[in-house]
Order: sequence, then structure tokens, then C-alpha cells
Amino acid sequence: MPLFVTPQDYAFMTGINREIINQIIETNVIIFSLDKSENPVNLYGENLEKIYRAGIECNALITHDDPQHADDAFGPNIFQNIICGFLRSELQEKDFYPEKGDVVKWNDSYFEISQTIDNQLIAGRVGIPHSILCTAVMVNRSSINVRQEVNNQ
Repeated sequence: MPLFVTPQDYAFMTGINREIINQIIETNVIIFSLDKSENPVNLYGENLEKIYRAGIECNALITHDDPQHADDAFGPNIFQNIICGFLRSELQEKDFYPEKGDVVKWNDSYFEISQTIDNQLIAGRVGIPHSILCTAVMVNRSSINVRQEVNNQ
């Protein structure tokens, strides 16, 4: 570890952040990961019907855009983007890493992860990873096939 960030400093910062996210903010989300074994691809390497594993509950920091309403030939629709901030240590305890294509359920809506940003470091030091940010876009419930049970690990 670097000179000015000792293991005690790292443990202290991780403990404070865990307490803030889990006991003060308490924004609960459910993450559904793609079940790659049950998602066969076609000749073009595409999959039209995605199947997801049971959801994993965890707390996150959510930053969201205002919902945008659109009316087109197919009827009304709502668009919204969110950014989810997860503590790396919490996800490691649950043996989970969010990837592009996974789905996050928050505020009774589903959001598909479009990007995972994994460069959140303590004191900007390489080797001291801290959190993972995921950008996600709202999807229609009819376009995803999530299993409703939650895996409480």
C-alpha cells in the first residue's frame, strides 16, 4: 500500500462508506445478471430473448435524470438514465460483478446496465479500488425476462 494510505486508513474509509450506504442512505436495488448458460445465440451471435438469474439485493447510491416522456406511433413511453454506485467490497462479499447487459431494479422500474466504470480509487492510488459505477438506461418490463425471486446472500 502507498505511504500515505495505510491499511488502517483503507479500513476506516471502507467502514464509514459502508455505514453511510447501508444505514443512512439505504437505497435498495436488485441486480439481475444474465444467465449465460441459458442464453443461446443465433447464427449472428445475437440473442433475442435474454434470461436472467435470480436477483441479488444490495444498497447503492443512485443518481438519476428526470424522466422524459415521449409520444410516438407506438404510444406513450418514458425514458430515464441512472448511475448506480456500488461498494466493491459489498459486491465481492456477494460474489458478483456488474456487467453490460445486467438489469437493475430500482424505484419499481428496470434499468439495463450500458457501461461499468471500475476506476474509483481511494486517494487516486492504483491498487486501492473502492467503488464501481454503472450507467443504466430504463427498459420496458415486457422486453426483459427476469426471475422474480431474490437471492439473499
